[in-house]
Amino acid sequence: MNLQSIKSTFLLLLFVGIGIASAQMHSSSSVNIINLDLIISDRLNGEQGVTLTSAPEIDVYAGHTIGFNINLKYQSSLANTRYFWFGYSKPIKDARLSLTNQQAIDIPVDDGITAPIIIPPVRKKKVSKDILTSIYPFKVKSDIIPTQIGQRFRVIVVLDEYDNAKDYLLGENGKPSAVVHSFYINVLSGAAFTQESTPIEFSMSTYPNPSIDHLTIQHTYTTPLSAPIQPTPIKVIIYNDQGIFISEHTVASTTTNVNSTLYRIDTTHLVAGTYYFKLIHDGKITVKTVIKQ
Repeated sequence: MNLQSIKSTFLLLLFVGIGIASAQMHSSSSVNIINLDLIISDRLNGEQGVTLTSAPEIDVYAGHTIGFNINLKYQSSLANTRYFWFGYSKPIKDARLSLTNQQAIDIPVDDGITAPIIIPPVRKKKVSKDILTSIYPFKVKSDIIPTQIGQRFRVIVVLDEYDNAKDYLLGENGKPSAVVHSFYINVLSGAAFTQESTPIEFSMSTYPNPSIDHLTIQHTYTTPLSAPIQPTPIKVIIYNDQGIFISEHTVASTTTNVNSTLYRIDTTHLVAGTYYFKLIHDGKITVKTVIKQ
Protein backbone atom coordinates (compact mmCIF):
# COMPACT_ATOMS: atom_id res chain seq x y z
CA MET A 1 0.00 0.00 0.00
CA ASN A 2 1.55 3.32 -1.03
CA LEU A 3 1.51 6.51 1.01
CA GLN A 4 -1.31 8.09 -0.96
CA SER A 5 -3.49 5.01 -0.51
CA ILE A 6 -2.80 5.06 3.22
CA LYS A 7 -3.78 8.74 3.43
CA SER A 8 -6.96 8.16 1.43
CA THR A 9 -7.92 5.15 3.52
CA PHE A 10 -7.14 7.07 6.68
CA LEU A 11 -9.39 9.97 5.73
CA LEU A 12 -12.17 7.63 4.67
CA LEU A 13 -12.09 5.70 7.95
CA LEU A 14 -11.78 8.85 9.98
CA PHE A 15 -14.73 10.60 8.39
CA VAL A 16 -16.91 7.49 8.32
CA GLY A 17 -16.12 7.07 12.01
CA ILE A 18 -17.11 10.66 12.72
CA GLY A 19 -20.36 10.27 10.84
CA ILE A 20 -21.28 7.01 12.56
CA ALA A 21 -20.43 8.25 16.03
CA SER A 22 -22.26 11.54 15.54
CA ALA A 23 -25.33 9.87 14.07
CA GLN A 24 -25.53 7.36 16.91
CA MET A 25 -25.15 9.79 19.78
CA HIS A 26 -28.38 11.35 21.03
CA SER A 27 -28.83 14.34 23.28
CA SER A 28 -27.93 13.96 26.94
CA SER A 29 -31.64 13.62 27.77
CA SER A 30 -31.70 9.99 26.55
CA VAL A 31 -28.07 8.90 26.83
CA ASN A 32 -26.01 8.56 29.99
CA ILE A 33 -22.96 10.65 29.06
CA ILE A 34 -19.66 9.61 30.67
CA ASN A 35 -16.78 12.03 30.21
CA LEU A 36 -13.33 10.52 29.77
CA ASP A 37 -10.17 12.64 29.64
CA LEU A 38 -7.45 11.38 27.32
CA ILE A 39 -4.34 13.05 28.74
CA ILE A 40 -1.01 13.24 26.90
CA SER A 41 1.73 14.49 29.23
CA ASP A 42 5.51 14.57 29.65
CA ARG A 43 7.24 12.05 31.92
CA LEU A 44 10.42 12.66 33.88
CA ASN A 45 12.30 10.24 31.59
CA GLY A 46 11.56 12.47 28.58
CA GLU A 47 8.90 10.19 27.10
CA GLN A 48 5.20 10.84 26.70
CA GLY A 49 2.68 9.44 29.14
CA VAL A 50 -0.88 8.52 28.17
CA THR A 51 -3.71 8.19 30.68
CA LEU A 52 -7.49 7.88 30.63
CA THR A 53 -9.31 9.39 33.60
CA SER A 54 -12.88 9.96 34.75
CA ALA A 55 -14.83 10.47 37.94
CA PRO A 56 -14.42 7.37 40.13
CA GLU A 57 -18.19 7.03 40.71
CA ILE A 58 -20.79 7.98 38.10
CA ASP A 59 -24.58 7.88 38.45
CA VAL A 60 -26.48 6.60 35.40
CA TYR A 61 -30.17 6.04 34.69
CA ALA A 62 -31.62 2.61 34.04
CA GLY A 63 -32.93 1.77 30.59
CA HIS A 64 -30.80 4.33 28.72
CA THR A 65 -27.67 3.75 26.69
CA ILE A 66 -24.26 4.81 27.94
CA GLY A 67 -22.23 7.11 25.70
CA PHE A 68 -18.61 8.19 26.11
CA ASN A 69 -17.25 11.69 25.48
CA ILE A 70 -13.48 11.37 24.95
CA ASN A 71 -11.93 14.74 25.75
CA LEU A 72 -8.38 15.31 24.50
CA LYS A 73 -6.04 17.12 26.91
CA TYR A 74 -2.69 17.38 25.15
CA GLN A 75 -0.32 18.70 27.80
CA SER A 76 2.94 17.35 26.38
CA SER A 77 5.62 19.61 24.92
CA LEU A 78 6.36 16.93 22.29
CA ALA A 79 4.54 17.12 18.95
CA ASN A 80 4.10 13.39 18.36
CA THR A 81 1.18 11.69 16.67
CA ARG A 82 -0.32 8.75 18.60
CA TYR A 83 -2.74 6.16 17.20
CA PHE A 84 -5.36 4.46 19.36
CA TRP A 85 -8.43 2.26 19.22
CA PHE A 86 -10.92 2.51 22.12
CA GLY A 87 -12.63 -0.41 23.85
CA TYR A 88 -14.86 -0.89 26.90
CA SER A 89 -16.15 -3.74 29.04
CA LYS A 90 -19.70 -4.69 29.86
CA PRO A 91 -20.65 -3.66 33.41
CA ILE A 92 -18.89 -6.03 35.81
CA LYS A 93 -20.43 -7.07 39.13
CA ASP A 94 -17.48 -7.49 41.51
CA ALA A 95 -17.76 -10.67 43.55
CA ARG A 96 -17.01 -10.35 47.27
CA LEU A 97 -14.61 -12.76 48.94
CA SER A 98 -14.90 -12.91 52.74
CA LEU A 99 -11.70 -13.68 54.61
CA THR A 100 -11.29 -15.27 58.03
CA ASN A 101 -10.38 -11.92 59.62
CA GLN A 102 -13.72 -10.37 58.61
CA GLN A 103 -12.11 -8.38 55.78
CA ALA A 104 -13.28 -8.53 52.19
CA ILE A 105 -11.62 -7.89 48.83
CA ASP A 106 -13.03 -7.35 45.35
CA ILE A 107 -12.59 -10.19 42.88
CA PRO A 108 -13.27 -8.77 39.41
CA VAL A 109 -15.38 -10.94 37.15
CA ASP A 110 -14.34 -9.75 33.68
CA ASP A 111 -16.79 -10.32 30.82
CA GLY A 112 -14.17 -9.15 28.33
CA ILE A 113 -13.54 -5.98 26.39
CA THR A 114 -15.66 -5.21 23.34
CA ALA A 115 -14.20 -5.06 19.85
CA PRO A 116 -12.23 -1.79 19.84
CA ILE A 117 -13.42 1.30 17.95
CA ILE A 118 -11.06 3.48 15.92
CA ILE A 119 -10.72 7.02 17.29
CA PRO A 120 -9.01 9.98 15.61
CA PRO A 121 -5.22 10.25 15.86
CA VAL A 122 -3.94 12.25 18.83
CA ARG A 123 -1.46 15.02 18.24
CA LYS A 124 -0.52 18.49 19.42
CA LYS A 125 -2.84 21.07 17.93
CA LYS A 126 -0.91 23.20 15.46
CA VAL A 127 -3.56 25.50 14.02
CA SER A 128 -7.05 26.41 15.15
CA LYS A 129 -8.72 24.55 12.31
CA ASP A 130 -6.63 21.37 12.45
CA ILE A 131 -9.15 18.75 11.36
CA LEU A 132 -7.69 15.98 13.53
CA THR A 133 -7.89 17.91 16.78
CA SER A 134 -11.04 19.95 16.10
CA ILE A 135 -13.22 16.82 16.27
CA TYR A 136 -12.40 16.23 19.92
CA PRO A 137 -14.29 15.65 22.16
CA PHE A 138 -15.00 12.46 20.24
CA LYS A 139 -18.32 10.76 20.93
CA VAL A 140 -18.72 6.98 21.15
CA LYS A 141 -22.07 5.29 21.74
CA SER A 142 -21.78 1.96 23.53
CA ASP A 143 -24.23 -0.93 23.61
CA ILE A 144 -24.35 -0.77 27.42
CA ILE A 145 -27.91 -0.28 28.70
CA PRO A 146 -27.98 -0.58 32.51
CA THR A 147 -31.21 -2.11 33.83
CA GLN A 148 -30.65 -3.25 37.42
CA ILE A 149 -31.74 -0.28 39.53
CA GLY A 150 -29.79 0.12 42.74
CA GLN A 151 -26.83 -1.93 41.57
CA ARG A 152 -23.20 -0.81 41.41
CA PHE A 153 -21.01 -2.03 38.57
CA ARG A 154 -17.45 -1.55 37.40
CA VAL A 155 -16.68 -0.53 33.80
CA ILE A 156 -13.23 -0.89 32.24
CA VAL A 157 -12.09 1.26 29.30
CA VAL A 158 -8.90 0.61 27.34
CA LEU A 159 -6.81 2.07 24.55
CA ASP A 160 -4.98 -0.21 22.12
CA GLU A 161 -2.01 1.65 20.62
CA TYR A 162 -0.44 1.33 17.16
CA ASP A 163 3.08 2.38 16.20
CA ASN A 164 2.26 3.81 12.78
CA ALA A 165 -0.60 4.97 10.58
CA LYS A 166 -0.62 1.86 8.39
CA ASP A 167 -1.01 -0.59 11.29
CA TYR A 168 -3.58 1.75 12.86
CA LEU A 169 -5.71 1.83 9.74
CA LEU A 170 -5.51 -1.93 9.23
CA GLY A 171 -5.96 -2.74 12.92
CA GLU A 172 -2.81 -4.85 12.91
CA ASN A 173 0.17 -5.25 15.29
CA GLY A 174 -1.42 -3.18 18.01
CA LYS A 175 -0.51 -3.17 21.70
CA PRO A 176 -3.70 -4.42 23.40
CA SER A 177 -4.78 -2.55 26.52
CA ALA A 178 -1.80 -0.20 26.39
CA VAL A 179 -3.86 2.17 28.57
CA VAL A 180 -6.43 0.87 31.09
CA HIS A 181 -8.86 2.77 33.31
CA SER A 182 -11.84 1.68 35.40
CA PHE A 183 -14.67 3.41 37.23
CA TYR A 184 -17.96 2.51 38.91
CA ILE A 185 -21.50 3.26 37.80
CA ASN A 186 -24.48 3.44 40.14
CA VAL A 187 -27.77 2.61 38.40
CA LEU A 188 -30.62 4.93 39.34
CA SER A 189 -34.29 4.84 38.41
CA GLY A 190 -34.95 5.95 34.85
CA ALA A 191 -37.99 7.97 35.92
CA ALA A 192 -36.02 11.17 35.46
CA PHE A 193 -36.41 10.72 31.70
CA THR A 194 -39.85 11.84 30.58
CA GLN A 195 -41.65 11.37 27.31
CA GLU A 196 -41.11 15.06 26.54
CA SER A 197 -37.34 14.54 26.60
CA THR A 198 -37.31 12.26 23.55
CA PRO A 199 -34.42 13.57 21.39
CA ILE A 200 -35.13 15.15 18.03
CA GLU A 201 -33.09 13.36 15.37
CA PHE A 202 -32.20 14.62 11.89
CA SER A 203 -30.16 13.66 8.84
CA MET A 204 -28.15 15.65 6.29
CA SER A 205 -27.82 15.11 2.55
CA THR A 206 -26.01 17.07 -0.18
CA TYR A 207 -26.58 17.51 -3.91
CA PRO A 208 -25.71 17.85 -6.75
CA ASN A 209 -22.58 15.74 -6.48
CA PRO A 210 -20.43 16.35 -8.48
CA SER A 211 -20.95 20.07 -7.94
CA ILE A 212 -20.29 22.76 -10.54
CA ASP A 213 -21.07 26.11 -8.92
CA HIS A 214 -23.11 25.37 -5.78
CA LEU A 215 -24.10 22.68 -3.30
CA THR A 216 -27.49 22.23 -1.68
CA ILE A 217 -27.58 20.86 1.87
CA GLN A 218 -30.87 19.29 2.92
CA HIS A 219 -31.50 19.03 6.66
CA THR A 220 -34.36 16.60 7.36
CA TYR A 221 -35.91 15.77 10.73
CA THR A 222 -36.37 12.02 11.14
CA THR A 223 -38.32 12.48 14.38
CA PRO A 224 -41.99 13.39 13.66
CA LEU A 225 -42.68 17.02 14.50
CA SER A 226 -46.00 18.52 15.47
CA ALA A 227 -44.99 21.97 14.21
CA PRO A 228 -42.11 23.54 12.26
CA ILE A 229 -38.92 24.32 14.18
CA GLN A 230 -37.35 27.71 13.55
CA PRO A 231 -34.35 27.02 11.27
CA THR A 232 -30.89 28.02 12.44
CA PRO A 233 -27.77 28.62 10.32
CA ILE A 234 -25.48 25.74 9.55
CA LYS A 235 -21.68 25.94 9.80
CA VAL A 236 -19.77 24.47 6.85
CA ILE A 237 -16.02 23.83 7.07
CA ILE A 238 -14.33 22.68 3.86
CA TYR A 239 -11.15 20.58 3.69
CA ASN A 240 -9.31 19.26 0.65
CA ASP A 241 -8.58 15.57 0.09
CA GLN A 242 -5.44 15.85 2.26
CA GLY A 243 -7.42 17.14 5.25
CA ILE A 244 -6.12 20.71 4.84
CA PHE A 245 -8.49 23.51 5.80
CA ILE A 246 -9.82 25.52 2.83
CA SER A 247 -12.63 27.77 4.08
CA GLU A 248 -15.38 28.17 6.65
CA HIS A 249 -18.93 29.46 6.08
CA THR A 250 -22.07 30.14 8.11
CA VAL A 251 -25.02 29.48 5.82
CA ALA A 252 -28.60 30.63 6.37
CA SER A 253 -31.57 28.57 5.18
CA THR A 254 -33.22 29.22 1.84
CA THR A 255 -36.36 27.05 2.04
CA THR A 256 -38.16 25.54 5.04
CA ASN A 257 -41.14 23.26 5.58
CA VAL A 258 -42.35 21.17 8.53
CA ASN A 259 -39.70 18.44 8.31
CA SER A 260 -36.82 19.78 6.23
CA THR A 261 -34.70 22.85 5.53
CA LEU A 262 -32.55 23.64 2.50
CA TYR A 263 -29.22 25.49 2.58
CA ARG A 264 -27.26 26.60 -0.50
CA ILE A 265 -23.52 27.22 -0.55
CA ASP A 266 -21.46 28.68 -3.40
CA THR A 267 -18.63 26.39 -4.58
CA THR A 268 -17.19 28.56 -7.35
CA HIS A 269 -14.13 29.36 -5.19
CA LEU A 270 -13.07 25.71 -5.23
CA VAL A 271 -10.84 24.24 -7.92
CA ALA A 272 -11.75 20.87 -9.41
CA GLY A 273 -11.10 17.98 -7.04
CA THR A 274 -12.39 16.06 -4.02
CA TYR A 275 -13.36 17.86 -0.80
CA TYR A 276 -14.71 17.02 2.63
CA PHE A 277 -17.54 19.22 3.86
CA LYS A 278 -17.84 19.22 7.64
CA LEU A 279 -21.44 20.22 8.48
CA ILE A 280 -22.17 21.36 12.04
CA HIS A 281 -25.75 21.88 13.17
CA ASP A 282 -27.24 21.72 16.68
CA GLY A 283 -24.02 20.18 18.00
CA LYS A 284 -24.10 17.31 15.52
CA ILE A 285 -21.27 16.81 13.02
CA THR A 286 -21.76 15.24 9.60
CA VAL A 287 -19.00 14.94 7.00
CA LYS A 288 -19.81 14.65 3.30
CA THR A 289 -17.45 13.89 0.42
CA VAL A 290 -18.06 16.32 -2.44
CA ILE A 291 -16.53 16.30 -5.91
CA LYS A 292 -16.09 19.69 -7.54
CA GLN A 293 -16.00 19.76 -11.36
